[in-house]
Amino acid sequence: KWVVAYEEKLHSTINGSVCLYEKLAQDLSELILEENLMILEPADVVGMTTTGAAKFRALLQKIKPRIVIMEEAAEVLEAHVLTTLTPSCQHLIMIGDFNQLKPKLTDDTLGSEYRLDVSLFERMVKNKIPCEQLSHQVQERDSLLAESCSLPPGKASRITMR
Repeated sequence: KWVVAYEEKLHSTINGSVCLYEKLAQDLSELILEENLMILEPADVVGMTTTGAAKFRALLQKIKPRIVIMEEAAEVLEAHVLTTLTPSCQHLIMIGDFNQLKPKLTDDTLGSEYRLDVSLFERMVKNKIPCEQLSHQVQERDSLLAESCSLPPGKASRITMR
């Protein structure tokens, strides 16, 4: 009988400790969020990965970015794009080449069955959502570009690199 009473007392103590821990962890998360906000608020540009955007979603919503620029957008899963968007977003700029790169999936059947192998970027272009296509490539020297790949028809590389 004394064992049951002792177990109940221990359970009560443990439950109280768990509740206190959860409250303190929440308080710490809020303090870290406020600290990060104080650091980032004055910035004109904030960069992060799509994973970071999902992880720091609450921070993104407080920063209220009006413009989101996504590099290699053809490789990014649609769900990952959506995690970067907040109600304050006015412009989404997606950069990439869906003819070369596709989103990477851990399960290929999801890609074929549910078309998850098609990025939001590719869907938008193929559905004729207004977009601009760059006509000049400036990332590589012409000599490297000639060896590594060919440009699509009608596209040119910049003649000189500095």
